[in-house]
Amino acid sequence: MEKYDIIVVGGSVNGAQAALSAAKQGRSVAVIEEHPTVGMPEHCSGLFSYWGLQILDSMPPDSIIFNKEIYGSRIVAPNAKVLTVKKAEPHAIVADRAAFDRFVMDMAIQRGVDLYQPFRE
Repeated sequence: MEKYDIIVVGGSVNGAQAALSAAKQGRSVAVIEEHPTVGMPEHCSGLFSYWGLQILDSMPPDSIIFNKEIYGSRIVAPNAKVLTVKKAEPHAIVADRAAFDRFVMDMAIQRGVDLYQPFRE
C-alpha cells in the first residue's frame, strides 16, 4: 500500500465525507471499506438537512432524492411525550441512502481519494 496522509476506515457517508474533506485540503487519502459495495448494507435512514448538505457541498442529484420538501417532524420519546418541529420552508430531504453513500464516495474518488475494498467480489 502507498503512503497516505490519512487512512479512513469505512466508506459509508461519514467516511466518504471525511475523505472528501481531507482531499479538498490537499491531503492524500485512502478509504478502506469492508463491503463489496459502498452503501450496502444500509445502516440508517436517508434523512439529511439542507443546512448540513450545503455546508458540506454534498447536495445529491435529483435522481436519488425521494422527497425535497420536509417541513417538520414529530419526535416521540420513550415516555410517549411528543416534540413537534414545524418550519415555514423545507429544511430536509429524503434520499436513497445507499446511493447517497456512493455519490459522496464518487466525489471523493474524483478528488483523488483511493478506495480499497479487500473483499470486493
